[in-house]
Amino acid sequence: MHRSRDFMLTLALLWFAGVALRATILALPPVLPAVSSELGLSAADIGVLAGLPSLLFAVASLPAATLIPRIGPVPTLVLGLLVNAIGAAARGFAQGTVALEAATALMCLGVAVMQPVLPALVRAWAPRRIGFATAVYTNGLLVGEVIPIVWIPGSELPLVGGGWRAALAVWALPVLATALGFVLSGRHLALPSTPPRGRLNWRDGRVWRAGLLLGGVNASYFGLNGFLPGWFSATGWPELVQPALIALNIAQLPASFLMLVLADRLVRRPMAYGIGSAVYVAGVVGLIVVPGPLAVAAAAVAGFANAALLTLALAVPSVLADGEEVPRLSAAMFSIGYGFAVGMALLAGRLWDASGMAVLAVLPFALTSALTGLLGLTLRPHVFTRRF
Repeated sequence: MHRSRDFMLTLALLWFAGVALRATILALPPVLPAVSSELGLSAADIGVLAGLPSLLFAVASLPAATLIPRIGPVPTLVLGLLVNAIGAAARGFAQGTVALEAATALMCLGVAVMQPVLPALVRAWAPRRIGFATAVYTNGLLVGEVIPIVWIPGSELPLVGGGWRAALAVWALPVLATALGFVLSGRHLALPSTPPRGRLNWRDGRVWRAGLLLGGVNASYFGLNGFLPGWFSATGWPELVQPALIALNIAQLPASFLMLVLADRLVRRPMAYGIGSAVYVAGVVGLIVVPGPLAVAAAAVAGFANAALLTLALAVPSVLADGEEVPRLSAAMFSIGYGFAVGMALLAGRLWDASGMAVLAVLPFALTSALTGLLGLTLRPHVFTRRF
């Protein structure tokens, strides 16, 4: 009974930590027009705000992972949550563009500290249920992406003037509550720190395979979100931009709930990556060849498949690496993965600009998902049993 209670507490903490990975970041897009109007943001300023999360995740993940063996996974996660919350709250008080960008960078740094910790906690707290526990915090992550879009608070924090300021600052509260939950539960879920042992072996091909596998998932998600508006506008269906974006993102939730049931069985099966990739590619092809409203359904197919692939990809470090090596492999995956996603987005934009063909801004993300599938197929069972 005691073990069951502790396991449920573990899952609850992992889920709320997953929400904290994205809720503060995704709080900005719905209120961006109001922020831009008040602070006079330029297109370049908006680009900086949009690019900061991926940039910080790529640059800061590896340095952040060095904290884990020194102070322990739980203290590192709590530190990341606190930095995330402080940055999120500070955005509500920003009086200019530089202050807003600095607060956003601080918030994203907190998330970058958090990300490598969660696979380590999954490995330590649920070694026999790695797929399921990963699916739990991935579900929280996806819920954290959707909630700020469908619920925009406006008056919960009158101290910062309501409106967009409250809508941004209020998300610091659940992040702080999650940090408090980990602190209060620490004595029951203690995970001692371990001394660092050597450095990450960048010549190990599994590091690059795992990183590019996650990179394919990230590029496919962020790229399609970024270029869908341009695609529908260029093909004469601007009124479908909002429905397509909603379909792409909402469709992730049923996939995430399905993975709660299937992840334990699929995470060690290479074919699962191939099937998920094939479904995503089919969705992108549908976007390109099927006109009008049916393309919205194709966007939903792509979103559904990408959410399943994300769950599988995030489980790889916990399955592939041993103990203290999990955070380092996770950090390497995030660094490679987000760097790859940024590079692919820039490439897709350049291809569109150079050719004038909108299809070249969408098609590359079918290829990035195909890369995920191909790399997943190389994760044969013996790869999971060899020491990292």
